[in-house]
Parts: sequence; C-alpha cells; structure tokens
Amino acid sequence: GPWHAGGAGRTSFEENVRRHADETEFEVWGQQLTTWTVRGYTTRNVLCTTAGGFSDEFQIEGPLAEEYQVRRNSLAGEDPAGASPSVRALVLHAGHALPLSYEAETDFELQVWVQASSPINLLVLTEDNYNLYTQISPYTYLPGPSLLGVSNGTVERFLIDISHPARYFVVLEEARDVDIPGWQETAGGGEWATQHSARDIAIEYAVRFQRVRYPVAHFAAATG
Repeated sequence: GPWHAGGAGRTSFEENVRRHADETEFEVWGQQLTTWTVRGYTTRNVLCTTAGGFSDEFQIEGPLAEEYQVRRNSLAGEDPAGASPSVRALVLHAGHALPLSYEAETDFELQVWVQASSPINLLVLTEDNYNLYTQISPYTYLPGPSLLGVSNGTVERFLIDISHPARYFVVLEEARDVDIPGWQETAGGGEWATQHSARDIAIEYAVRFQRVRYPVAHFAAATG
C-alpha cells in the first residue's frame, strides 16, 4: 500500500486485496523495518501480516530495468516471531504421493524444508513431466532443487528461470528402492518409475514458491 512516513525512519502501509475467484476480500498490513536508497535504487525490508495471523519478512529491491526484485528473508521451516506456523504434517500412505503445484508467471524462488520417518524423494517437475509421472512413464525432474532419498532435507533458495508462464509441481514420494529389479537412473537427472514398499511415512514439510520479479507498473497497482 502507500508508503506513509513514520518516526525513526520506519514506515507503515496498508492495502486491501480482492480475490477475484470467490469475490471475498482480505486485508494485508505491513511495516517497513528498514530502507535505504542509493542512486534511485531502494532496498526495503518489510514485515507483512494478514488478518489470519500469518506474517513473513520480505526484501524488496528496485526499480532496476523497470522491475522490482522480491525475496523472503526467512527460510522454509522458519517463521518470524508471532507468525502462524508454516510447517505442515501428514502421513504419506504406501503407494501414494503428495503433489503441490504453482502457477509461475515469471521467475520464482523455491524454498523447501522436510523431515520424514523414512527416506523420501522430493521431485520438482514441469507440468509435462508431472503428467508422465502420473502415467507411470519415464520422466525427468529438475536436478538442482530435487532431493532423492532424504529423511531430512533443505533447499534454502533455488531460483527457477522461466521464459513463459508455466505450472510447476513439487512431489513428495517414498524413495525408490534401488535393490528392486527394474530400477534405473539416468545421468542427466531422470528416473524410471518402479515399485514402492508397502509402508506409511510420517512427514513434516514446508514448501514455498515466491515470485521474484514484478514490473514497476504491476507493483504500483498492487501497493498504491
């Protein structure tokens, strides 16, 4: 919302955002914690809170080349003091997987924190490869942010560059057993679907998708 001057170099703002899908309205409040400007390039650290209690701290930089750069200051699995917990828990039943999707309009950062009672795979897939995955066909995952055979795993920040709007998936599944006949893994970061063992896995996880580039006009329209 509009940047209102405050004491000791601090600023507060308010904004109302309308969700067009269901026409409900929710409010977002924020407080600028720090700000500094060098040759027209401004860096702001902003703490944002909604009426539901969730809050996080963001760093906003720009404008540069008619865009603002936005990133979260906290990591997945971490929450600022007073924030609602972002870590979720589930039981992954034998033979099942948990898919999480994100509609990416431009480049975004992926953050992940996961703990599991047995080794799991965390696969980052394009929509085409996710469709192959669900059809039990050969597919390719993104090797950088994907985690294979981990019980404790973290992806602090992984920037995914995209050339056009696209849907991405993060899939949590039981780690494949390399001793089961038919297992293969390609050197380029892919795998053939194969059998799972019959066991349930307790998982705690936090997955964040954060858009990192906003056009100046878009940013001005969203914040006043």
